[in-house]
Amino acid sequence: MIGANANVVLDGYIRVSQTRGREGDSFISPMVQRDRIQKWADARGVRIAAWHEDLDQSGGKLHRPGLDTMLARIGTGQTGGLAVAHLDRLSRAGVADALRLVESVHEAGAKIAVVDLGIDPTTPVGEFSMTLFLALGRMQRRQFQERWQEAQGRAIGRGVHFRAPFGYTKPGRAKPIAPNPETAPLVKQAFEMRAAGEPWPKIAGFLNERHPPNKALAWTRSTVNHLIRNTAYLGQASCGKHIQVGAHPPLVSAELWKAANAVKALPPSRGNGEGALLTGLVRCAGCRYVMSPGATQGAGRPEHLLTYHCRRNHSAGRCQESCAIKRETVERYVEDAFLNRYADVSIEGVVDSSDLDVARQEVAEAKADLEAFRDNECIRATLEALGDSSFEDGIAARAERVMAARERLTRARASAIGFALPDAVSYRALTVPERRSLLRAGIGAVFVRRSSVRGGRGRVPDPATRVHICWAGEEPENLPGRHNKRVVAPTRFDW
Repeated sequence: MIGANANVVLDGYIRVSQTRGREGDSFISPMVQRDRIQKWADARGVRIAAWHEDLDQSGGKLHRPGLDTMLARIGTGQTGGLAVAHLDRLSRAGVADALRLVESVHEAGAKIAVVDLGIDPTTPVGEFSMTLFLALGRMQRRQFQERWQEAQGRAIGRGVHFRAPFGYTKPGRAKPIAPNPETAPLVKQAFEMRAAGEPWPKIAGFLNERHPPNKALAWTRSTVNHLIRNTAYLGQASCGKHIQVGAHPPLVSAELWKAANAVKALPPSRGNGEGALLTGLVRCAGCRYVMSPGATQGAGRPEHLLTYHCRRNHSAGRCQESCAIKRETVERYVEDAFLNRYADVSIEGVVDSSDLDVARQEVAEAKADLEAFRDNECIRATLEALGDSSFEDGIAARAERVMAARERLTRARASAIGFALPDAVSYRALTVPERRSLLRAGIGAVFVRRSSVRGGRGRVPDPATRVHICWAGEEPENLPGRHNKRVVAPTRFDW
């Protein structure tokens, strides 16, 4: 314990998970927390130099605006430590993470005072007590989650959905979903189209002409794909491991569902098995979204023309200047520019450096973690029902991890420009995946815009007027795509 008349200067810390309209014994308001800390400080001759509040912030987060500001003050010696009214106001994260937070304060020569417990963790006994109480806080949080998992299981057992999928309506809070007379027929038609082999963009166009999705501006290939894979249309209610068959009327038969999900897309490169060279790199300048490899068949031309094209309809809006370009045109232009730019790079070692491999793996793992958390509807519904901001906090934390991993990848790419770049002849002998790896190491994005020259027989616009290459590290920030799950409205890229 910090003794009386110790002439100690601390900062006061206050946290509340949710402030909206809450009251009662379980809710410790910011004012109550402040009063308890101040009374404790007055009784012991401790001066509170500054106050830091984190309102609507989960204790499971290790980074919060008020907490970060306070820790920065501790690190620079502006305060002698911190005081909290209750231990769980400081952290409800895992014990190991919370203890690292405590240790960072100790390493700065500062103190942590917990008013209701009188704990001073700078002593061996106090440190042991701190470990115990952090573990108890974490246990309470896990028990709370387990109780809601049980509640979810009971709800699914009764056939209750947390949200009604497209094609259904939710009559009441604790009632099973029912077919929507307006949209249920559209769902069945979408399944029939897919079972007949129709591509995702065509099904998305069909649905966009008739009815928008529940929570987006327009149907896209990904939202249509999610619709076709959704087992709710078989009459199942599910959440994680909880599944209830026959929970509500199905919209499609089991045979139609299986037929629609059995359809496989054609390989992007029409049979070479290696994919399109610039997949993930080439973007539409009209909206900044990644262009998709595809193929078209024109009149009088039996063979397919391989292209990159803008999908036009995105979940955040519609591209007003969508375009397409021949794969051969843009790939040859980009490869020639790449070889010319890095012509003087030494021909030693292997294609990718170990640091680059590690950075790519970090990005892949961070993306997978974000997508898995984001797509878990049961976690989202439970936390929203609790009035807890943990889901948004989890999304934000994982998005920050992805962005940090991408920044490390960009730095690794910049330092790996000593990759083994063969001469032009041997470069052409590489496989498409090998060439793609080289291009991604040195290129951040390739933008394509509409041609200003009207086409005509024998007239081919100069690709330099349509294509702009952003070398590694030069691409705009916050480009829409898998690495950035925030809603990004279609925006033009000009050069």
